[in-house]
Parts: sequence; structure tokens; C-alpha cells
Amino acid sequence: KYADSLLGEVKRAAKLVPVGGNALVVGAHIGTIAIPLSTRCDELVAIEPNPRAFEVLQLNAAMNGCENMSVANFAANDKEEMLNFVVEYVNSGGSKRKPVHDMVHQGRTEMIQVPAAPLDAVLEQEFDLVFMDCEGSEYFAFQGMPRILARARALIVEFISRHITEVAGVTIEDFLRPIKDNFNELFIPSTGLRVRREDFQTALEDMAAKDKADSGIVFRKT
Repeated sequence: KYADSLLGEVKRAAKLVPVGGNALVVGAHIGTIAIPLSTRCDELVAIEPNPRAFEVLQLNAAMNGCENMSVANFAANDKEEMLNFVVEYVNSGGSKRKPVHDMVHQGRTEMIQVPAAPLDAVLEQEFDLVFMDCEGSEYFAFQGMPRILARARALIVEFISRHITEVAGVTIEDFLRPIKDNFNELFIPSTGLRVRREDFQTALEDMAAKDKADSGIVFRKT
């Protein structure tokens, strides 16, 4: 089931990158999405803040011959700083910035500091697709990438409402504010629902009220 879900994510993302296009993966972990997606791209940039996962990402990229893929070890953020970061050892993909509110973590964790920076200040490229899976840091990443978001054709972002409220400490309205004017349509794969811009907030608040999550909701320009 997980493999099918993952394959669906990769296929969905690939359809949003034209042949020869560029993609940005924020929260690349060990490259599960970034590496297969890179075969569709002229250039793919992968960002991963967890230093342990980043080492594996580098190795996987090299072993798969991803010469068009560049990787960087920092957190996407609204400002440049050293960021408190919780490394999870049982589920390394769940590692995240220190939550604003206390959360239950799986097994052993370690608090470290990682470098963080606004993506607009670090990257000069334009991207057809931005793919984000950063465990609650999306709101802060959005704040630091208005240029990238304005020029992207599509944005795929994991939606887990408790990450928005407990990790970032913001509302769904806050979460949407930096991105909603850049995209006209929202597609929610888990329900098949397509939503117009004026209904983005209502749709996501309804998901939150029902405690529904999605591994990658899709915002598109139409």
C-alpha cells in the first residue's frame, strides 16, 4: 500500500514538470521522491535539513547517477538562522523544526541545530514544480520564497493540520496567505476534490475538522 501511494505521488509530480523543466524538492529526506522525479527534469534541486538523512540523500543521488540533481543541507525558512531541530531516530522522515507546542514523538529523539535560510536568497533558479514535505515548516518556507512561488506552475505540499497548528503554531488561513494568490486551483488527491481559489480555506478547514490528511495536495495555475 505504501509503495502504491509513493508511486502515485511520483507520477502525479512528474505530470506537473514539462520535459526539460526544473523542480525543487523541499524536505527531500533520502531522495524517495527527488531521485525518480529527477529523470523528468533538466535540473532538480533537493533541500534536506536533517544531516543524517542528507548523507543518505547524497549517497542515493550518486548511486543513481543523478548528475542533473543538486542537494543542499539546510532548512527552508523565513530568515537566516540556526534552527532548533528535532531528529527522530525511529522515523527519520518525521524529523522537524522544534514544534511551537509539545508533540509526542516516535521513540528516541535528539535536539540539534541546523542552518536555515530563505530559499529566494539561496536559489536563483525558477522552478516549474515545487514539492514540499517538511513536517510543519511549510509556513516558514513559504515566507522565504515569494519569488519562487510566484513563478512556479505548481506546488505540491503535504497537508497535516496538526503540523500547521502544533509545529508552526499558525492557522490554516495563515498557512494559505503566502501562496493562495499564486494559484487558481487546488486538487486534493485523497478525495479527488478540485477547489477554486476562493474555496481553498474552507476546503482545508473542513479536512482539519475531520482530521483528514493528504501526502500531497496540489496547487496549480490554470
